[in-house]
Amino acid sequence: MQFHLSTLFLIFFNVAASLALFGAWGIYVTAVLSIAVLCLNRARILRDGIWNAVLIIFMGIICPGLLMAPISSAREAARRATCIHKPKQIGLALHNYNDANKHFPSANICDKNGKPLFSWRVQILPMLECGDIYNSLKIDEPWNSPHNTQVLSQFKPNYGPSYPYYECPSADHKNNDFTTNYIAVIGPGTAWRENGPVKFSDLPDKGSHTVMVVEVVNSGVHWAEPRDITVDEALERMKTGKGLRISSPHPGGINLLFADGAVRTLPSKMPISVWQKILAGEIKDWDNIQEMIDPSAPDMVDVSILRSDPDKWKIILGAIIWLFSVVLLFRRAIKSRRKPELAT
Repeated sequence: MQFHLSTLFLIFFNVAASLALFGAWGIYVTAVLSIAVLCLNRARILRDGIWNAVLIIFMGIICPGLLMAPISSAREAARRATCIHKPKQIGLALHNYNDANKHFPSANICDKNGKPLFSWRVQILPMLECGDIYNSLKIDEPWNSPHNTQVLSQFKPNYGPSYPYYECPSADHKNNDFTTNYIAVIGPGTAWRENGPVKFSDLPDKGSHTVMVVEVVNSGVHWAEPRDITVDEALERMKTGKGLRISSPHPGGINLLFADGAVRTLPSKMPISVWQKILAGEIKDWDNIQEMIDPSAPDMVDVSILRSDPDKWKIILGAIIWLFSVVLLFRRAIKSRRKPELAT
């Protein structure tokens, strides 16, 4: 096959489209296709060249692609296990705080005038083996004061010196993202009050049906920021689908941390009336919660917010360019392949 300028352009377009469709694997895909095209071009008998090209593509692309499915499933299972482990660690830290102080932390650290300065997530840093960060903060200043901002910039939950507690691995996060996916729900029936801390010993049924922390996607809340939601806000924002609200990056389920330290995965699609009972601490039989859900309920909401998908039109355009370049490369290989030498 002669490498005219047009052939080089085809290879360039194929590489670009492969990168758009397959990411870093696009280079590998293009390399396999190039070998297949070269074998087809060098074959003296067209039929043998076609079979060789098909075999190379099958062994080089299709077989590895078939193996990727179980690998992807295993990766998702590991991510789900981590998503449950993180709120469990937060719950353990909250209980260690309760053991040391005879009560859970207040929702916020406030100054003498009652102005919130820090979140409860800062108060449990020593229980998360992050005491050095806590001791470096000026607790009598706001969380975003110049000094505290400099200290907090050293601790990125997913990239800093400590274990990533405050970010869910299934949610979208950028490298410089300091936001949290774990928010407290404050109000009657929960483990938080606006007027002060709550004792674990005062919770009914050892906190087994008392909500403590919920998942939130795209919260926009810095993990140190004293901002959570009340029960009324949680229920109202489920109706509107706007603002800081209970939401999950997991398809079909949402993880909730309860005051007994248990993390339960509940259906993401439930009526607001059921959510109201959950936040009020009225549901005690978690095994039969599915029976409480009426699929035809008018107040049904789905709190799942999955990872943002790439622009479908970019994918379609990339697929068209990729297929077009592959067809033209193979066509050119067939037209310019070496012909059998005539017997003399």
